[in-house]
Amino acid sequence: MTPTERLFLRRADSLVHRHLCDSDFSVAVFAEKAGISRSQLHRKLTALTGGSASAFVRIRRLKRAVQLMERGGQPFSVIARQAGFNNMAYFRKCFKEMYRVTPSEYVQTI
Repeated sequence: MTPTERLFLRRADSLVHRHLCDSDFSVAVFAEKAGISRSQLHRKLTALTGGSASAFVRIRRLKRAVQLMERGGQPFSVIARQAGFNNMAYFRKCFKEMYRVTPSEYVQTI
């Protein structure tokens, strides 16, 4: 990876991190804030990470949810909202796809 590509990924990661709890933060908004078109954002992220722009955002949201779970003391609905998920069923589905366990099973292993 070139220094320019690493810088792009760091900036993209920082941008997503700043907007994680905003459930309205879509790929279109991501591209707008990054100052490039949706298709260019998708192409760059696919080339650099092997995944789509929406997967890039979703993975960071799920990682944030795990951080919140590890702190403990909050219901899953609050954790999901703080990580940018409005729909609990979708949160559970995405979580299970990524971590191969449900959020409650994950918490039991902590």
